[in-house]
Formats: sequence, C-alpha cells, structure tokens
Amino acid sequence: MLRRKVLATLLGCVLNSAAVAQTTEPLLQPIFSRYAQTASKLYLDTTLRYFEDVQLQEADDFDGWGLDAEVTYPFRRNMQLRFVVPLYTEGTAVRTEPPNQGAEIDIEGNGGTFDFFSVIFEHQVKANTLDNLAYFAGGGTRLEELETSTDDVFNHQGNVILGGIKFDRYYERQQTQLIVNLGGRYYFSSDDLNPAGGSDTFFMLEASAAAVFNRWKRVYPVGELVYQGVDFDYNSLLFVPEAIFPVNAGVSVKLGVPIGLTSDGEQLGLRFRVTAQF
Repeated sequence: MLRRKVLATLLGCVLNSAAVAQTTEPLLQPIFSRYAQTASKLYLDTTLRYFEDVQLQEADDFDGWGLDAEVTYPFRRNMQLRFVVPLYTEGTAVRTEPPNQGAEIDIEGNGGTFDFFSVIFEHQVKANTLDNLAYFAGGGTRLEELETSTDDVFNHQGNVILGGIKFDRYYERQQTQLIVNLGGRYYFSSDDLNPAGGSDTFFMLEASAAAVFNRWKRVYPVGELVYQGVDFDYNSLLFVPEAIFPVNAGVSVKLGVPIGLTSDGEQLGLRFRVTAQF
C-alpha cells in the first residue's frame, strides 16, 4: 500500500508540473531512442513500465512492473548530463538454477534489473537545421539489491560502463524525423543478470532506430525498433509502436507497447512516460 501511494505521488508531481513548465520547445523524444541534439532546458522523465518474459541469468519468464526517473541537465550549449535512476522493480519469475530450480519466485526492490543508477555525459559534435550527431559515455552502479522470496538476492553487486553514438535527421520537409542510436553496456562484477548465462562480466550491444511523424499537432505517432544482444547467444528485438501527446509547451505524455520479435528478451510490455521541461 505504501509503495502504491509513493508511485501515485511521484506521477502526480510530474503531471502537476504542467502548470509551471515554461518553454515552447516540443517534447518529441521517443521512449527508447534518444536525440543527438542536446537539450536547452532541464528535462525530467518519469516512466512506468510493465514487462513480460524477461530473461535473467538465474531466472526466466520474469513478469512485473517498475518505475524509473531520469534527469537531463544541459550545459555549454552542446553538452548535457543524464542521471538515470531506477526507483522500483517488482514481479515474479521462474528460478532456473538450484536451489529451488523450477519454482516461482517473487522479485522486488528499490532498483532496476539491467538499468543501474548511472551518470552519462553527452556531447553534440554536429548540428545544423537537418541533422545532428553526438556521442555519449558514462557509468553506473547498483544502489539497491533485488530481494527474492527465497534466500537468494539479485544485484547484490554490479557496475556498468556505457557508451555509443546518436544521430537524428529530418525528412519530408521536416515532417518526419529519423533517430538512430548505437552503443553498448559493459557489465563487470554483476550478479545474476547475464541473459546469455555464464560470466557475470559481459558486454551487451544495443541499437535502436525510431521514426517520429510530426504532421499532426495533437498526437505524434512513433515507430521504433530496439535491439539488445550478448555474445550471439542472446538476441532481443522489439518493435515498439508509440504515441506522443503534447499536454502543453512544456509537458508531454508518451505511450508505447514493446512487442518481442524474437524468442529472447521481453515479449510484451507497456511504457507510460511523462516528460517535463523547466
């Protein structure tokens, strides 16, 4: 009950920010892919996620929900810092290793699974009216472990290094915007995360592409493809139809439905995000 009250309070605070946000810039960034263009004002993203059939190193068929927050702080016109904060994760999964192999277990905690608390530096190196290019680099660590209904815990340790490039470009008289991200995560001293099994130290390749259609003003349809891969043994590909609804000049609401196109990774999900500029 307490967690539900906290969740409602957090979402309420972000939604109430619509009354004070003062900006004329559109908030059209998709749920997964990120613009190469850096922000000009402070951003706050709050994301409620539901997921099914996520694979972990010692558990499978992980179904649950979580709450995440992210702050983007711009500086020096073409640079920014992103602070990623997984707030809570809860769900059920099937244990794949002894003890209790094959048993259903509960997983919950004040953190995330593949997402740790992270600080990411981003630098836009090319900018014009049609296309932009940027690179990013950062690192993170788990702040809280995920407890289970057995004696085991997930993420009792964990660190990650992140990096990659981002590109965006306008097409069709600036009525369509293409966004491409390519990068990866290097996990070291992780715990029970590697979806391909084996080592607690592993590299996860990440790539995504999104098209944002801005021909209409009340709703912006989005189509995204999101890939994650580990050692050619784990290949997750999601198709994510989305819609972005501008509330006012400083707030937007985003809704997406991840659909798994491979047998690995999340098979079906839901993302609800509120984005505010200040």
